[in-house]
Amino acid sequence: MDVMDELVIKEYFNLGRTIERLKNRRDSLHREFYQQSMTTRLEYNALGIVSRGFRPDSEIVNLYDRIDVVERRIERNSYRLKHFNAYLKRLPSSEVYGLKRKYMGYHEAYIKEETLQKILLEV
Repeated sequence: MDVMDELVIKEYFNLGRTIERLKNRRDSLHREFYQQSMTTRLEYNALGIVSRGFRPDSEIVNLYDRIDVVERRIERNSYRLKHFNAYLKRLPSSEVYGLKRKYMGYHEAYIKEETLQKILLEV
């Protein structure tokens, strides 16, 4: 089994954590945006002292574009997790236990090569 294949399987077993991190990122984008100063201020640059204003029309669009990217990643990973869990339910419980032990618990476990190949085909 190739190292990259192992990483792909591990990623699928940790999709729940990935989704939680993405949700936290989405919430943090929103929180950070509204905690910034939205007032006009003076800045010094090569032209001298200039007035710099907060542009809500463009800044809001940028915020929602970034949030939309994170939302699409959440949806995509949720879809993957749903179908991966449905596939795992079709496997014998002893194999699922060994797989979870290896890829989620970071323990050594023997898994048949054909089982790993079937999982790779599924993902």
